Amino acid sequence: VDASVGSDSSNVDISVTVNQTGVAPFYYPLHLNLRCTDGTSSVSKTLPNVETIINEGDGKLFAFTNIPATQDCLNQLEISLSSDYTYIDNPVKFAQGTDGTTVSVSVPLPPAPCTLAQIDESCLGGSDCCSGLCSGGKPSNRVCLANGPTAPSPTPPPPSPTPPSPTPPTCAGSRDPCNINGDCCTNTCKKNGRCD
Repeated sequence: VDASVGSDSSNVDISVTVNQTGVAPFYYPLHLNLRCTDGTSSVSKTLPNVETIINEGDGKLFAFTNIPATQDCLNQLEISLSSDYTYIDNPVKFAQGTDGTTVSVSVPLPPAPCTLAQIDESCLGGSDCCSGLCSGGKPSNRVCLANGPTAPSPTPPPPSPTPPSPTPPTCAGSRDPCNINGDCCTNTCKKNGRCD
């Protein structure tokens, strides 16, 4: 169940999704009902075609329009099912709810639409814009921004290359075995087969 801004600031639209969780759908015309009390008056709305949700796992979105945008009403929404083909003492029941016949829900008031300048509309400062952000420059050229300046973010510099690890010497050290002079770091291989 969700509430969205309605046709004017005094009304909201309530969206209710009904899902078929059982294997036996309702075969006769079935209605979804929404009721709320707004101070001293009661508002009731009915939408048809719940019976069109046939297969298990299927769902359908129902939208109730022009519901009073008051916290009294939205704090105590009652949702129920009804059909002209059921007995009064044997109503259609939901899988949820305290008695199964009515599900009570509470939804918050949706945010009111912003009446300030929108993105790319003229502004003198951030207080003129719904986003709170106004571009800089000459006042006659300023416009409201979405998420701050549109200049590209600076690209971070690439990481510094890692210095190569030292390679071990390719020559033999003092008193290491050798065969020729080139084997030794000193370039001197003694007759005993050891580097100088």
